[in-house]
Amino acid sequence: MNTCIYALYVGIKVVVANRTISLCKSLTSCVSQETMSLVLNHLHRVAAQSDRNKMGVEQLAMCLGPVLLCPSAVGADAASLEYSKHIEVLKYLLEIWAEKGNTGKH
Repeated sequence: MNTCIYALYVGIKVVVANRTISLCKSLTSCVSQETMSLVLNHLHRVAAQSDRNKMGVEQLAMCLGPVLLCPSAVGADAASLEYSKHIEVLKYLLEIWAEKGNTGKH
């Protein structure tokens, strides 16, 4: 890969990562971490069965990202209301999520 293209790619990844971190930090004011953990555990289990239910990480993120991660429109800036960012963040969270606190009860 050309070094200029690679540098641009890395730069874009850093910007996306910073936006993702910013959006994730804002979640603590919207929902409790425990609730979000339970939701992510459930979605992780759903995605694990994607061969049967056709709901992989990307499909779950597209359907639920804007619903779960969208802040209140009151007082929110335009950037935080971009649905593509919510989809991207939920997809990222589901990709890296390791189920925590699973007691075996569903």
